[in-house]
Amino acid sequence: MIDLDLLPLYGLFALVLRAQSFSAAAKETGLTRSAVSQRIARLEARLGVELFRRTTRRVLPTAQGLALYEAASRLLDDTRGLQLLGPPKETPLRINAPLSLVTAALSELLPEFVKDSPGPIELTVESRPIDLLEAKDDVVVRVARQLPGGVVGRKLATDVIVAVASPGYLAKHGTPTTPHDLLRHRCLRYRPTPAEAEWRFTPPRGPPVTIPVSPPWIVDEGSVLQQLVRQGEGVGTMPSFMVKADLDAGVLVRVLPGFKLSSLELWALLPAGRRSPPRARALIELLARKLASRLPRVT
Repeated sequence: MIDLDLLPLYGLFALVLRAQSFSAAAKETGLTRSAVSQRIARLEARLGVELFRRTTRRVLPTAQGLALYEAASRLLDDTRGLQLLGPPKETPLRINAPLSLVTAALSELLPEFVKDSPGPIELTVESRPIDLLEAKDDVVVRVARQLPGGVVGRKLATDVIVAVASPGYLAKHGTPTTPHDLLRHRCLRYRPTPAEAEWRFTPPRGPPVTIPVSPPWIVDEGSVLQQLVRQGEGVGTMPSFMVKADLDAGVLVRVLPGFKLSSLELWALLPAGRRSPPRARALIELLARKLASRLPRVT
């Protein structure tokens, strides 16, 4: 059976032998000289051998002390090395999410998560589709209508798409009253969603109406699309959580409010077969519970 109480005494013995001084060892360890002497005496008693010959000027090792020194010296060096390394660094939780969602809700929910699950977070803000098999992210949050192949996910929330434009644009080009009116308007498109090449409007009664879109602008970042619409570049369709504040402030105006566009879903995505680390699973559970209630909604 290993006597763990002896380990620090072996290290102290090696320190005394290197310095050939109880006083020098006491200074390096923060102990008193008498405390160092007592601990070396305790080690000698446990081993049943004399390790040092004490003189008035210095401390000399015995044959038994020299035999023990090599192993004790390695133990001392290993201990110093561990102290230099310090505590193990915690791996950050890597999150990848769109800027629009970070701004709308995650910027509030992530600090709340850290309070319950302390540790570093590495947040990558982007909207582009990514190869989850190659990505190193632990939690990837995306707006989607359907999941790509080879991907599993947890649905976090749902939202609706709304058509919006700036007051200045509508004053200059007129306000559409039917979906077909959009054929005469500048319609801006979000590139990562192929279905956006056609806008499908559902009236209160009757069949849906599909409008082809040939836009002057196609962008791959929702926040850029939102800014272009604010600047009067045309009509855009976006998730309601993105534009709720702009609509409330009058910066944007809803277009064709009597017609419904498609809905969308927010997902936490993972490659099929990959197991999430515990903090990632905890964050996904938090988002599944709270994200929907934190998203601003257009009624």
